[in-house]
Amino acid sequence: MKRFFLFAGYEYYPSGGRYDLVGDFDSVSEAVSVLLNVKVAKEWWHVLDTRLRETYSTKLSGEEMLKWAKDMDEYAKHMSAVL
Repeated sequence: MKRFFLFAGYEYYPSGGRYDLVGDFDSVSEAVSVLLNVKVAKEWWHVLDTRLRETYSTKLSGEEMLKWAKDMDEYAKHMSAVL
């Protein structure tokens, strides 16, 4: 099991909990890359950090979203080292 879980779906028809799970990833940026490059139902989405027990999401898109995800990777690394 990898550290980051990506959940995504449609606003009107969420499947609920684990049924909205797209996959598990080694980083936030890896999960966001899937959103950008693969056809995923993504009217809403968030990434769950299973180690820090935090969720990450943004309204950004494209390259700005990928830059944001890389910043979140650095944040997660820093907070893991601190805790």
